[in-house]
Amino acid sequence: MSDTLHIAILSPLQRKPGRTQGGLEVVITHIANALSREGNRVDVLVMPPKGENPNPPGLDDRIEVVNLKSKHKLLGLFTLMSYLHGRRPDLLLAAGHRSNMMAIRATRVVGDPPPVILSVHNMFSHQMTQFNPLKRWVRKRTIRRWYPAAAAVIAVSHGVRTDLRENFGIPPSLLHTIHNPVVTETLLQQANEPLVHPWFAPGQPPVIVSVGRLRPQKDFATLIRAFHGLRMERDCRLLILGEGKERPALETLIADLGLQRDVQLPGFVANPLPYMKKAALFVLSSAWEGFGNVLVEALATGVPVVATDCPSGPSEILEDGRFGQLVPVGDVPALTTAMRETLDAPLDRETLIRAARRFGANHATAAYMALLQRLARCENDQREGASP
Repeated sequence: MSDTLHIAILSPLQRKPGRTQGGLEVVITHIANALSREGNRVDVLVMPPKGENPNPPGLDDRIEVVNLKSKHKLLGLFTLMSYLHGRRPDLLLAAGHRSNMMAIRATRVVGDPPPVILSVHNMFSHQMTQFNPLKRWVRKRTIRRWYPAAAAVIAVSHGVRTDLRENFGIPPSLLHTIHNPVVTETLLQQANEPLVHPWFAPGQPPVIVSVGRLRPQKDFATLIRAFHGLRMERDCRLLILGEGKERPALETLIADLGLQRDVQLPGFVANPLPYMKKAALFVLSSAWEGFGNVLVEALATGVPVVATDCPSGPSEILEDGRFGQLVPVGDVPALTTAMRETLDAPLDRETLIRAARRFGANHATAAYMALLQRLARCENDQREGASP
């Protein structure tokens, strides 16, 4: 068997019309590009919203984008089966729960299927607290029943791996922790793009930046309340980049605390990295994460960081507080104190940049290649052993 592989990657499915790429889609782009640069043949399988460009931005030209051309995941299952039967990739890598389930079901039906590798990018047990009881029961039962049928399950953090083992019964032998490939040359270039914003002009007060969708998981309400305590002590400003359903509630909170002049919610920003680089402090206030790509991105720009010690990711990224303070989830006074202390005594920017390099594309690529080549060899050995 050749060391180069034909790898099919089933991208996150059915993004809502008009919504920009999410963090998971960006990660998949990084992984696809890295595997392609290793000399592998890589196909990225997509189901874009109707009328939208099927080609994910940022993919290398060598990668073939295969549009499954389906408005519904059930029909998409048949187009995926047709692809697997016609193209016969060596491996099928899926990302996100719906993609994971489609990949498993398709390979259970198609003849001579490739090994399936699932990837989990969130803490399922925490994510499912947002579901109603019936949906929560169905999702948990589905994961426990179907995920063990995969050849491997990649968890993006040790916390996600533990969650899958302890709460969903995934056998430890199937689980592999591979951190996301966050730090790339493109990221470093984007961080150096020009930024025009009056708050970052010379002589202005320090700006604290946070980034994420405005939803309960990110717990920006705690950040705003903690900032209110800090603002009572010193002149500073808070910029939260992102959009979501929590906007009305957050705007009301900002008004109630009298922070309209010092807190801005500009909405979605295509490139938040220059904001991070010029900030005095970056804060991640999440109630839970799968990994926390944005925290690594902030470190890569050299900005000091504070994060909640949420499950999971931040403690791994910051090495239990070595590269930024960790505070309990939802603890307003602790977050206020950590922000104050970090502003007063920030870590050296070069130290933070070096810390982010642990999550570079090269490290993740090596881990993915080792796993994929091992699975492909095992599959090849099994087929040769089954031959008469």
